Amino acid sequence: MKRIQILTLFISAFLVSCGGRKYQEQPFGGMKGRVQMVTEIHYVPEAVRPKVEGYNSLWYTNVSVYDPIGNEISSAYMDDMNVVQQEAESQFEGRVCVKSVQKDRGALASTLVLVSRDGNVLEYESIQPGGKTEKLSLREASKRRKYTSELSRDGVPKTRTVMKLDRDGYPVDIFITDLESGTTEHESNLYDGNHNIIEKHNLDQFGNEQVLYFSYLEYDSYGNWTRAATYDGSRKPKEDIVREIKYW
Repeated sequence: MKRIQILTLFISAFLVSCGGRKYQEQPFGGMKGRVQMVTEIHYVPEAVRPKVEGYNSLWYTNVSVYDPIGNEISSAYMDDMNVVQQEAESQFEGRVCVKSVQKDRGALASTLVLVSRDGNVLEYESIQPGGKTEKLSLREASKRRKYTSELSRDGVPKTRTVMKLDRDGYPVDIFITDLESGTTEHESNLYDGNHNIIEKHNLDQFGNEQVLYFSYLEYDSYGNWTRAATYDGSRKPKEDIVREIKYW
């Protein structure tokens, strides 16, 4: 799971993930079974921890809560002291998000409200602290295993996202284009037989590539991983992850 983004970046990312949700996201975050809550705890790898007494190896924690049909209705990012830094609460009608409230360090950052829905076009109003509002429009389309969405702000196109999916609906390539600058970021994923990402490549708008490898060490009775490790492009340990999962 990604760290929650806020303000402008978070609104863009949220609308893509919280729109119609027909094509771009698996129920329950792609996990097996009817997941109610998942807590993902990230640690500094033991191999690179300083040999200092009392060293806090906790890096950060992500928490997601799902409704019975698999929508993420609550999410939070906590720092290395388990203090909530960013959080979101969302309401859904079916698989369509109709309202979301985002907070940054406990303070209201933005409220998104669905104001209209016409086919594959969803219109949201973004209400900022102090009452400032913006009109956000998300246009979605799907053809075969390709999902496209375009985000506009106050009528001006801002971001286009193109996802290429595998036969089971998991994204293998994601292209995000800033329509003002014309720059594109590209993420590609390689999966194992259980649809767990084992290799991720990120290419930023300047052509810089970051590679992340995943190793899964333990699973629960549903087949969802509960302990994993990640490595950077040179195969150096990056983080150890423990995942606690509760089911409906």
